[in-house]
Amino acid sequence: MEISRSSELYPPNVCGCHCLGPLSFHKRALGTKVCLSLGGRRVERDRETFQNGLTFSSRPIRVQEKIRLRVECCDQHWHGALRLGFTIIPPSSSGPLFPPPMAIPDLTTTYGYWASTVPSSHLMPGAELRFWVTPRGMLVYEGPNGLRYKLLKGVDVTRPLWAMIDVHGQTRAVLLLGEAHGEFLG
Repeated sequence: MEISRSSELYPPNVCGCHCLGPLSFHKRALGTKVCLSLGGRRVERDRETFQNGLTFSSRPIRVQEKIRLRVECCDQHWHGALRLGFTIIPPSSSGPLFPPPMAIPDLTTTYGYWASTVPSSHLMPGAELRFWVTPRGMLVYEGPNGLRYKLLKGVDVTRPLWAMIDVHGQTRAVLLLGEAHGEFLG
């Protein structure tokens, strides 16, 4: 389902001189109830369910690379919200039943997957947030209020990492954003 919106409202990801290339969602490792649009930068989950919205980055993410998102759409009748994390398991190498319905607990009980919930109060439509992993394996989230939260620790940073974004619960659609104007986020 392609959303007809002006490209001026949704500028393409811009990549600085040190990044690994524009970031989009993985086109083959997608939850069964989501669809991609805007060149793979926007993901929307079916409004009839709160799960099956698990997505991954199209490429590995560097330690300290900040992934910037904007919440596009919410459904208040569900409980819970967006879940963010990382994996060392390449999404394209997983089997035919992948991905499962939810990151937590379906993947996080297995070594190689780390995810945490984001408070639903931070996730209104239009809210922008960033998340990344530190060199010490800490998953950090910066909310729309500019405050940073340490969500979990123990992420294995010795191997390539893919971002994991579970469009779950009240969060129904998110857009991957590029660099902030004049700021390198990677």
